[in-house]
Amino acid sequence: MKRTISFLGAAKQVTGSLFLVENDGVKILVDCGMDMEKRKKENVVPVEFPFDPSEIHAVVLTHAHIDHSGNLPLLKRWGFEGKIYSTVPTYYLTHLLLMDCAGINRKKIASLSGKRAGKRGPGLNKQAYDSLYLEPQVVQTMKQFATLNFNVRHKIAPNVAIKFIPAGHLLGAAHVVMYLKREDGSETRIGLSGDIGRDYYPLLVDPEPMEAVDYLVTESTYGGRMHEPGRDYTGYLSKIIKETCVEKGGRLIIPAFSVGRTQALLFEIKKMVNLGLIPEIKVFVDSPLSLESTKAYQQMHNYLNKEAREVQKVDGEIFIFDQLFYIENEKQSKILSQFDEPAIIISASGMLDGGRIQTHIRKNIENPNATILMVGFASPGTLGAKLREQPKELHFDKKTYQVRARILSTSLFSGHGDQADLIRFVQHQNPQDLKQVFLVHGEEPSMEQLSASLKEIGFSSIEIPSKNDVYELH
Repeated sequence: MKRTISFLGAAKQVTGSLFLVENDGVKILVDCGMDMEKRKKENVVPVEFPFDPSEIHAVVLTHAHIDHSGNLPLLKRWGFEGKIYSTVPTYYLTHLLLMDCAGINRKKIASLSGKRAGKRGPGLNKQAYDSLYLEPQVVQTMKQFATLNFNVRHKIAPNVAIKFIPAGHLLGAAHVVMYLKREDGSETRIGLSGDIGRDYYPLLVDPEPMEAVDYLVTESTYGGRMHEPGRDYTGYLSKIIKETCVEKGGRLIIPAFSVGRTQALLFEIKKMVNLGLIPEIKVFVDSPLSLESTKAYQQMHNYLNKEAREVQKVDGEIFIFDQLFYIENEKQSKILSQFDEPAIIISASGMLDGGRIQTHIRKNIENPNATILMVGFASPGTLGAKLREQPKELHFDKKTYQVRARILSTSLFSGHGDQADLIRFVQHQNPQDLKQVFLVHGEEPSMEQLSASLKEIGFSSIEIPSKNDVYELH
């Protein structure tokens, strides 16, 4: 009986999670993510799966982020007919994110084809066109989802069962334990971390430890770094708000991912308002996806942590407060960009690589009374990464801007565990019983540092797979 794991994505890079587990001819995909690094370099990224999608029995989805879910509609289009297993929140958030991607794709098709959306033209070749799915493909893909509860074992294919374990990181995110039955009736157990969250993160449950496994696949995004110490989210934010909006009468601009990060910020700002830590200041959320995501978080509040559930119990809702306004269309967004009163503006995308946030950056980058607060990871080469370096000048949209606004960066709101969190996750395993640790979903220097740290505490068998590497499982 042949058992293998193939590393087809997120190998020596952060995005594009795609792992194929085979057990005696049964093929299970864990995640089917978009390669965001290629996407930033190319307007359209041609997608080719290194397997026949029609031969895949099932997909196990760890969480909704596009670098884990973004290519599911293409898998469906090219022949996949099995089930996609996820938690309930992951199902709803994946639907939102895939529909958002489809909307972006529709605009790309219209722009590149030179014709109305959905029609192929001379500027868009067949391979590129076939790699851009639209809303109808998302609808069809979502019909193949099957939702499972946490911490319950489920059989998903012949001789294959799985269990979802809370991972923190994002609403509904899960670690996965996969049980592969051997010929003699015993099992090979594989643990796949998905993305590992942090303890005491706003709204989210703490990541739970994984049971003993034979093989462990773990992310390593922050494998070589530590987050800044402390968990005083309200204290940190209230200080910046007072300095910017009260003392200077300026605007605080926060680029933030629409799903996860924006909700954490709103929750903390509401706490400040309720505690009287900040005066009445208008807070604008300029992202349609953020509005829909916040509704989803509110509707699924039973999956949130104890603090959030207590707020729900007392207030009847988690995010709404006086002076909070959602910007629902482009017209309102343009009006907001001319707003000169003290305010907090939260907008996407978090890396500044597109979206309405760029309008607010253009408007405020040369204002010495403004603060731009970077609260998330920004891939190398993105506008967000350039801004993090606090340049004197910023070049984008074929213009040069003098950077007079205060630029701040924090890892406090990062949804990824740092090196200590990753080590703690692995330490729940017994080094003598664990046959192999595989490091994925990270830049190679981070993986090397995490590998060295794990070896220092007794985990000797550690691999850093390259893309398309295949390992036998015993």
